[in-house]
Amino acid sequence: GAVDLGDAGTMTIARFSAVVLGDAGSAASRATDRADQMGARRDDAINRRDSVSGVNIDEELGQMVVLQNSYAAAARVMTTASEMYDTLLGMIR
Repeated sequence: GAVDLGDAGTMTIARFSAVVLGDAGSAASRATDRADQMGARRDDAINRRDSVSGVNIDEELGQMVVLQNSYAAAARVMTTASEMYDTLLGMIR
């Protein structure tokens, strides 16, 4: 039989259960959709952040190799200059 639910009106228990479960299902579906949207926004924000401030390992490694080679070349120049200076001093003595 029908049950009086006050402001919700009069309906059977089966109908009331269907309404409650339907509302819960709809709310769950909306919550899932919203979570998916927020996840996509989060992923987009992370990608944007990484593209602006992220470190490119290959690029950094390339720059480190250039610096290492520059340092080695400067060290060779200093060694050669030191040897030349020592040779000049040897000539004067």
